[in-house]
Amino acid sequence: MGGVITIDMTRDFIEGLSAYIEENYLLKGRPLERLAVVFGGKRPGLFLKRALARRLGRAFVPPSCWTIEELMCRIALGGEALRPAMPLEESFEIYRLASERAPELLEGRETFAAFMPWATEILDLIAQLDLEDVGGEALSNVEASARIGFSVPQSINHLLTRIQGLREDFHGRLRSRGQVSRGMIYRIAEERIAGVPLAEFDEIIVANLFYFHRTEEAVIRALHERGQATLIFQGDQRKWPVLERIAGRFGCDLTEGPFPTPTTFDLKVSCASDVHGEAALVRDILGKVEDLDRTVIVVPDEEALVPLLSALPQEMSGINVSMGYPLSRSSLWSFLESLFSAQLSRREGAYYARDYLQVLRHPFVKNLKGAVRGEGSRVLVHRIEEVLTGRISSEVSGKAFLTLEEIERDPVVFDLARKTLAGMGEDVPEGALRDLLHRLHAVLFSSWNGVADLSGAIAVLEGVLDLMSRESILDRHPLNGEAAARLYRLKDEMAGTDLGHQVFSAEEVLKVLRLMIEGERVSFSGTPLQGLQVLGLFETRSLNFDHVIVLDVNEGVLPRLRGHAGIIPREVMGLLGLDRMELEEEIQRYQFMRVISSAKTVHLIYQKNREREPSRFLEELTWEKQVRDKKLQPYPVSRGSFEARPGADMRSAPKSPAVMEHLKGHVFSPSGINTYLNNPYDFYLRSVLGVRPPDDLLDEPDAAYIGNLLHGVLEEAFRPLVGKKPEIDQAFEKRFWSVFEERFAREFSQRMRSDAFLVRAVMEHKLRAFLDHERGRAPRISRILALETEMTGSVPTARGAVPFRARLDRIDEMSDGEILILDYKSGSADPLPQRPLLLADAPRRAEIQARVRSFQLPLYMLFAAERFPGQRINAGLFSLRETAIRALFDEKHPGVPVPEFLGPYLQALEVLLEEIFDPGVPFVDDPIKTFD
Repeated sequence: MGGVITIDMTRDFIEGLSAYIEENYLLKGRPLERLAVVFGGKRPGLFLKRALARRLGRAFVPPSCWTIEELMCRIALGGEALRPAMPLEESFEIYRLASERAPELLEGRETFAAFMPWATEILDLIAQLDLEDVGGEALSNVEASARIGFSVPQSINHLLTRIQGLREDFHGRLRSRGQVSRGMIYRIAEERIAGVPLAEFDEIIVANLFYFHRTEEAVIRALHERGQATLIFQGDQRKWPVLERIAGRFGCDLTEGPFPTPTTFDLKVSCASDVHGEAALVRDILGKVEDLDRTVIVVPDEEALVPLLSALPQEMSGINVSMGYPLSRSSLWSFLESLFSAQLSRREGAYYARDYLQVLRHPFVKNLKGAVRGEGSRVLVHRIEEVLTGRISSEVSGKAFLTLEEIERDPVVFDLARKTLAGMGEDVPEGALRDLLHRLHAVLFSSWNGVADLSGAIAVLEGVLDLMSRESILDRHPLNGEAAARLYRLKDEMAGTDLGHQVFSAEEVLKVLRLMIEGERVSFSGTPLQGLQVLGLFETRSLNFDHVIVLDVNEGVLPRLRGHAGIIPREVMGLLGLDRMELEEEIQRYQFMRVISSAKTVHLIYQKNREREPSRFLEELTWEKQVRDKKLQPYPVSRGSFEARPGADMRSAPKSPAVMEHLKGHVFSPSGINTYLNNPYDFYLRSVLGVRPPDDLLDEPDAAYIGNLLHGVLEEAFRPLVGKKPEIDQAFEKRFWSVFEERFAREFSQRMRSDAFLVRAVMEHKLRAFLDHERGRAPRISRILALETEMTGSVPTARGAVPFRARLDRIDEMSDGEILILDYKSGSADPLPQRPLLLADAPRRAEIQARVRSFQLPLYMLFAAERFPGQRINAGLFSLRETAIRALFDEKHPGVPVPEFLGPYLQALEVLLEEIFDPGVPFVDDPIKTFD
């Protein structure tokens, strides 16, 4: 006892630990109840008890197994009536302290909800200061430097000048209420360990804790120095700097032998284009593994969990997941988000129709069972949607805001729903449909009225969950069940706090509740002792498996490093001794190497695409193998390949004689050609069938609608200047803004919700920037030749001339004689074609799309050259968003004769036109996407 031991990295740690216990307890007849084992997490204790049971072959009283946090709590809280504070309580206490002691910290974030992200960062800093036992001197130095000013926003300097006082006051406030934070627990344990004998245990084994906080180290050192703690590690200090530091501090040797033991696992490396490809690879790998009880899938990136579980065979039973998962990634959260949005956008008792519909259209609501028979809820929701969006007319159609009573009184909704159900063979009385809608309104909407504190909001939330749990499809996915269970527990947790009854405004309550729930994590406990294990990286601590599959072996995931500690600059963290970036990398590297080192087979899978590259951990592994094998050829990588039959379900339209006849008489446009370039089937729908999506009366004005308004304003305002040299003077500006006011009121404001002023403010800002730009450009313009002018022309092909029609936004004659064609862009500006254009002899549509990108400007130049023969022609995109003109020709790309410049573009255009007119090539739904 009181020793320090290291177990070979290539051995099973739990087996090595149980062998030590057998030798020192079982064989000597010493009672296991006098032994305690401290791990980094809960799972290893279960595996240890199983290993001991196998050695004993009978029932027994096992040793006590704790996490390091449970040990610290036992020491700190034993005999004292202290309870850990909830994270939300801690955040609110920091908010109150900032309000009282440092109100400048609240500038721009005066409400609790607005301050919560800052409170989280401040609490994280205080926790690190406590865990690492950073004293007053270091904080005083930082405060003094902050008064001079770090190179950070002034608000952060304000925080740093107050951090020591905030920390002390925060501790005092919690203690006065009988509460403690995690950091306080660790500091108290460090202070009390000398007086806490833990006499009920002869030995405390500290099992494989790779890194100690300073408070943890002080406690473990005290136990070790009095001969009560045995430290068992795994690994060699010659490979791991953290173990080297621990060996130095405890005065011991942590080596595996004369040399670190080399690994012998069979390494397979695979890559996929995305997470779904990775999941498919895992499914194939598992099909070849015989012993799933000795297999683990390590999921370092939580985003991969749901795609992975969805890809595993349904007949595969005994899959045990143990990792934290953000509640915000569940479909239950998306439902709650729609509820909160509907309440927050409510105005004087009326709901914003789009947010109201978002709630009803959620699968949990429209698939309710039990309220009415069959498809009643789904049909009712669909009919409400049709009425509100204007596809079916009624008194509430197209209203941006409406009350629940207006919907419940509307006869059209219920009559349509009843008739639809009757046509489906379901006789549902209109009264039952009205009762259903009234109940939905009461639970999902009206119940939030008058809520003024978190306890009341959580009670309402409980009613919503009760309805969804009883009658919706919520429980079809286990993640939703775990998420709902976590939310039910919030009521019990909040019941014992003063914060639950803290009065807020209704809006503030919802915002706080949303932030509170969004930060929650769902814990999967699983059945850890049997079946296939799906674990996060840190859930593998002290566990070993024969077959290890690791997903997302990519930079940014393995390792996952924070460049700095949130709002606190890295420089400050370094001054406080809290800069953990290099340490975090070593910790993650250790956990990764430890779980694979004892395995028989290791499968490492990474994503290969534009955003992802292989992890440095993988590069190190393959390099070590190359050195060991004395071979420098690239390590073999298996690439995921999947059979795909895109033609099976791909929409396509054959070119019938009627279609061919239509094409012969069709007048093409640059936008139509661009549509075909991107997806032939869209061209078929729009240009051949004339199909347009129906207008939705509830839609916010989109980019195209805004663009049309801006185009109209610019045309009307500049129309009097056609044929003249433009002068952007006071009289012009007065007329310009008058045109804008009139058009906005007539064409736009009626479609807007109450925050129309925000869109208007943005538009005014952009238009002012446009006028400033035009004022600076005006001296270089000789005259404005045309606005919104239509040009026609033809494109020569082997079949003959193909007619085109185009509408040009503006044509300027510049003072140097150049004709400049401008196309206004109110959204993201289209990319310019490549200059000069280089294409293969027989280019395919994908290559043309990648290089030409848009035929708009080349075709404008072609038609303008016919109207202005012999003159220099240029064309460009005038971005109203960026207030900049990007022309085909500029100082870096001087102009060339139009025929020479347009030659390659016309060649590419002819390829597309030949394909369009080829009766053997159908219009296929084949949008171009770029893959690596």
